[in-house]
Amino acid sequence: MRNLRIVVCIVLSFWVLTSCTDHYLSLPVKEIRFKNLTDTLVHGYETDVQVMGAKSIVVCDTFLVVLTNDVQGYLKIYSTESLNFLGSLGSQGRAGNEFNKPSFLENPYMDGADVILPLLDNNIVRKDLNITRSLKEGKAVINSSGRVMNAAIGSSFDLKRDKDKQFVCNSYEITPPKPPTYYLKNGDQETEIMVYPQMVRAVEDHVGFLGYVSHIYRHPYKDIFVEAFNLRDYLFYFDFEKESYYAVHQKGALSFDDYYDDSAFSEGDEQVNYFWSGVCTDNFIMFLYGAGDYCIKSKDYKSSVTPQEVLVFDWSGNYLCGIKLDVRVQKITYDQKHKVLYGLNDSNESIYGFNLSRYNIGKK
Repeated sequence: MRNLRIVVCIVLSFWVLTSCTDHYLSLPVKEIRFKNLTDTLVHGYETDVQVMGAKSIVVCDTFLVVLTNDVQGYLKIYSTESLNFLGSLGSQGRAGNEFNKPSFLENPYMDGADVILPLLDNNIVRKDLNITRSLKEGKAVINSSGRVMNAAIGSSFDLKRDKDKQFVCNSYEITPPKPPTYYLKNGDQETEIMVYPQMVRAVEDHVGFLGYVSHIYRHPYKDIFVEAFNLRDYLFYFDFEKESYYAVHQKGALSFDDYYDDSAFSEGDEQVNYFWSGVCTDNFIMFLYGAGDYCIKSKDYKSSVTPQEVLVFDWSGNYLCGIKLDVRVQKITYDQKHKVLYGLNDSNESIYGFNLSRYNIGKK
């Protein structure tokens, strides 16, 4: 009898050990369906906004801002009312109101009647550009600036409800291989949010690292963050308002517990992009999505004319709806006032508009 108890204990111990070591994601997972559910086709129109060297776009209240390679003025400002050109801002230089390598950082916000656009320069300096005052004064006006976490090694976000706390996301480490880590930081104290207990299994380390490539979006005024994955059917939700952290996953799709070989992220010879460009509103978040049949079964998946899908989720991890675009775009932004989705096709440097006023976008 004693020997039987020993055997049972050994078996149970082995089960507990393998249960812990066989899992590669610690977050609770909400399995839902969002792939290949889109029926609505929205036809785009080419706007008169064509900017040489356009890299990205964002709507800031009544302004459409185009980020470019132009060192004389990286930012081209247009009116969302008329799409008339209003001016160039942010020339190259070392002064406090100049830039060397600007990129969009977080959601635009209002400071009284002024529109503020947070920018990241050289991956480490945050500069909050006052667009309203800048256009009036004919030069870039920076409301505030300061060093932030180097974007090459991770991201950090100050929480809105508690300014002393930060949400910190460290990128994966190559040597030795280590998955990304997540922390809630309060001064010198760091509390880890356990997400990845260990590296995923892959044919080679670099293949495993591909699965962690992502971008983090935040709610315009709440402490809710969504991490969208470029090469997986996953969205991670970090809701600091409710202290709730979980994953949303397409049911039946490749998971973090699966083994990854060279074909894990491709369709034939082409790499498949899942969630890539996103835009946030108070009630929902939109993503360009390239892993549905509408995209990957098109004749030329990588061509500039291959259509795209847009998937819409709420801030509680629910899939709301989707639309099909008849034009391929690489970046999107949304004008909530006029209900127009703008998309940048960086192949021909054109900006397309998609009128969504007829559709119940953001409603389940």
